[in-house]
Amino acid sequence: MKKSKIYQKILIFSLIFFIILYTVCNMFLGKLFLYNMVVGFIISVGNFLGLVFHVKKSFSGSFMGIGIGNSFFRLMLVGVFLYMWFKFGMLNIWGLLVGLSVLTIAMPIYVLIEYRRKIDGTST
Repeated sequence: MKKSKIYQKILIFSLIFFIILYTVCNMFLGKLFLYNMVVGFIISVGNFLGLVFHVKKSFSGSFMGIGIGNSFFRLMLVGVFLYMWFKFGMLNIWGLLVGLSVLTIAMPIYVLIEYRRKIDGTST
């Protein structure tokens, strides 16, 4: 039985989307915006990989209570990192928000493309 590695495909698709967005923003916006966009994307990818690990562990039959604690720890870690970034980092909130939402926007787009491939047989 072949294991699904859809999370890797989503990460690759979001990385391609991020590189295109970074290139376009590099032409029109400042370095502070780009720096915060990169940091936001790294936070988003780290959170996504933590979620993937948590879901895999939950479906493998491990104890769920420990998994819930790890999930709260992961979210708390992201919250502490964002707080420290707001307090001590050079902040451009728009760049950070764009970086955080790249993966969130890329997921439904990837799902729609895969759905279209299965329905139409189209290779996109």
